[in-house]
Amino acid sequence: MVRVRSLPQVSPRVVIAGVVIAVGGSLWAILPDNPGSLHDASAAVHWKVRHGDALVAWALVRNDGPDEIELRSFLPGAPRSMVLGTEARRGHFPAIDDRWPSPKPAFKRLDGFVLLPHTKATIAVGLRVRPGTLRLEGARVRYKQDGKFYELRIRAPATVRVR
Repeated sequence: MVRVRSLPQVSPRVVIAGVVIAVGGSLWAILPDNPGSLHDASAAVHWKVRHGDALVAWALVRNDGPDEIELRSFLPGAPRSMVLGTEARRGHFPAIDDRWPSPKPAFKRLDGFVLLPHTKATIAVGLRVRPGTLRLEGARVRYKQDGKFYELRIRAPATVRVR
């Protein structure tokens, strides 16, 4: 006579929890490294503006995470001697203007600007521009999330033809 030994009774909840842990742990190992919740939503732009002081607002970001994000600085990819300042506003509103600072009250000082979870913002930079073509690329946004500092690279360039 052959005795058949039965397996111990395991709760379905325990089985499901084990599967979730095994699958989640495996996925964590293959997901790309993205430490912060701020994401680039910019598109390449080609604009024209008169020489002098100009506002260029092409950097669009969104907070996809559960935490508030505090913007700290914006490096536009232009020589520091050209940069007049930086501002931010809620929502995505790419724009160019031939004056700085922006006359619109929606733009606020960038350093300390808070993005709530699941919101968007437009970053503007004031530049002193001369006739010719200016290409802004390699821009970076520095921000703070949950007590840690991060940097986001803006991949889309802005090309500005100055008259």
